[in-house]
Amino acid sequence: PTSIPLGPLEDGSVSSFTYEITNHGLIRADDLSLRLPSHPFLTFDYVDDVGHVPANTTLFVTVKVTMSTTRRQRRGNLFDCLKGIASYSYDCGGKKANKVGLPFTRQKP
Repeated sequence: PTSIPLGPLEDGSVSSFTYEITNHGLIRADDLSLRLPSHPFLTFDYVDDVGHVPANTTLFVTVKVTMSTTRRQRRGNLFDCLKGIASYSYDCGGKKANKVGLPFTRQKP
């Protein structure tokens, strides 16, 4: 997904989601890792160091979401947007690194 909606995760109607990670290039992506944001009462359980993604290949990373037992009742001061990061490197005339944002957003009523 291009953005993860926070509402269904926070109200418990969604307990997991899957990132589809595609390397459209002709060079293997190395050292792929995910760093998801901190949240007041959600815990994200996932493989953070994915490894490498061969050229022209798609991988799927499932993230399980657990709600803490100390969930806050008020939602007024929660974040409207959180951002995780996917980082990777590749070798093309020397090692180069890149990062991609992984946004989590709250839909406004």
